[in-house]
Amino acid sequence: MIWFITVIFGFGLGLLFFGTLWLAVRHFVRFPKRRILIAASGLARVLLLTVALYMMSRQGYAKLLAGLAGLWMARVILICRLDGIHHGS
Repeated sequence: MIWFITVIFGFGLGLLFFGTLWLAVRHFVRFPKRRILIAASGLARVLLLTVALYMMSRQGYAKLLAGLAGLWMARVILICRLDGIHHGS
């Protein structure tokens, strides 16, 4: 059961990480201070991901791999769902 929770946690982490990346890229053109958006978004996402992966690794590398599998699944699902969606020209 703990493995399932770790995969779900990784999946949620992936949705948050890649979802905010998608939002940042989507709004990149309209944001007047692009550098601030990219730097702040990237730093926050990487910091969150690093802390979460570190916490998973403290539970053992098998659970870290389960969390990474969930992260990867979220990435694949978001790519499939957002493929072909074009906003603007």
